[in-house]
Amino acid sequence: MVSDPSGLINYLKSIVSILNGIIGATNIGSGAAFVVTGAGIGATGVAAPFSIASIAYGVFKLNAGIAALRRAKQQFKESIKECPSDATFRNLLGLLPFGQNFDDKGETIQDYGQSLLNKPAARLIIELLTYGEFK
Repeated sequence: MVSDPSGLINYLKSIVSILNGIIGATNIGSGAAFVVTGAGIGATGVAAPFSIASIAYGVFKLNAGIAALRRAKQQFKESIKECPSDATFRNLLGLLPFGQNFDDKGETIQDYGQSLLNKPAARLIIELLTYGEFK
């Protein structure tokens, strides 16, 4: 039986963080396998396009796995600071890419999008697009 003497843990968000950890670990494992397979195919000198595609997909999976592990870490830190009553189905959005940014009551997808647009690189791109210098 699980005990929480302080009364501060959002069990649903904890479960979501564990699932994100599992997703991250499997993505890293499969990504590494694709990279190794691609390198092996490339070493034979045959089927170079398949080698490049395998390595590229492997790198994509590795990055996705790292992102899932970061989501898991952030969500677990949040879950141990929240009450069980804070658990809502909205916490399940944390399984989505960038879902940890809008999985709580006060967070919205619009706010997350606006925060992305306020970053310096995004503002530069918007400015270049606005003034027609970025074609």
